[in-house]
Amino acid sequence: MREQLKLPIGIESFSKIRTSGFYYVDKTRLIEQLLKNPSEVNLFTRPRRFGKSLNMSMLQNFFEIGCNKMLFDGLDIFQNTALCDAYMGQFPVISITLKGVDGQTYADAVAAMKDIIGMEAARFPFLAESTNLTDTEKDLYRGYVQVENGIFSMPNEALPAALRNISLLLAKHFQKEVIILIDEYDVPLAKAFENGYYEQMIFQDYVNVFPENYWINTSSNDAVKKFIQMSDNLKTKREIETLLAGGEIIKEIHQELIYPEMYQSLENVWSLLFMTGYLTQRHPAADSRNHTAGCHPAG
Repeated sequence: MREQLKLPIGIESFSKIRTSGFYYVDKTRLIEQLLKNPSEVNLFTRPRRFGKSLNMSMLQNFFEIGCNKMLFDGLDIFQNTALCDAYMGQFPVISITLKGVDGQTYADAVAAMKDIIGMEAARFPFLAESTNLTDTEKDLYRGYVQVENGIFSMPNEALPAALRNISLLLAKHFQKEVIILIDEYDVPLAKAFENGYYEQMIFQDYVNVFPENYWINTSSNDAVKKFIQMSDNLKTKREIETLLAGGEIIKEIHQELIYPEMYQSLENVWSLLFMTGYLTQRHPAADSRNHTAGCHPAG
C-alpha cells in the first residue's frame, strides 16, 4: 500500500520534507536557472508563504559539501547529471536566517546577531585545526565561537566583519568559493524602524553587519496593510481592482526608497508591492533604479 503523504504545514526544512513523508512541490529547476544566469548576488522577493525559506534550504542541501545527494533522487534537477556532477555537494555554504533579529532595543538586536553568527560558525569546528589556516586565522575563528555563561561572547567590534571573515576562512580551508544564503535579510532594519532605533542601527559601527535594505519585512503584511488604510482615494482603489482582475497598470518604481520616506506618499505603495514580489514587471525599463514599468500581479 502506497504511503499517504502529509502536508508540510510550517515546515521549512528541505531534508525533513524529503525524508519524513511530506508532499514536496518540485522547484529544483531553480538551481538550474541560477547557474545559467550567474550573479554574485541574487535577491528573491515574494510575499509570505511563497516558499522562499524552503527554497533556501533546498539550495543549501544541494550545494553544500557533504550533502545527502539522495534527497534529490526523483526530482527534476537529478535528471541533469552533468550539472549535478559539477555542482552538487561541491561548495562550503553559510546559511543564516535573520528572522530572530527582532529585538525591542538596539542592544537586543546586536545580541541576537551575535547568537546567529556564532551558531553558524560553530558548524565548522574543523577551522580551529585546519592546516590551511595560520595560527592567527584559527584564533580568529575561535573568537567567533567563544561562549561565556551560555552566550556567544565575541567582542562587539568583531561583529561587523564576522560573516565576511568566516566565509574567507572557509574559502581558504576548502580552496573553493563560498555560497552565502541569508533568509529574512530585511528583518533587522524593519524591526529597528518599528521599534524606534532605526537611526542608531544605520549610523552606529555595526551598520556593516546588517544587510542594507530599504523595505519593510517581506514576510510581513504590515506595510501593505498600512498603505491600504491610507488609500482613501478612488483612483488608488480602482488601480488595485484592476490588478486583482488580472490587468496591469503603469507606475514609476523607486528602488532606493528608505524607511523614513516610505509613507510620505501613497504612490510608494507600488514600489513596495513591486520590490516585495506582489507585482512583477511586464515591460523592461531602461533605467534600473527609478523607472516607469507596466506591473501586474505575481503568479
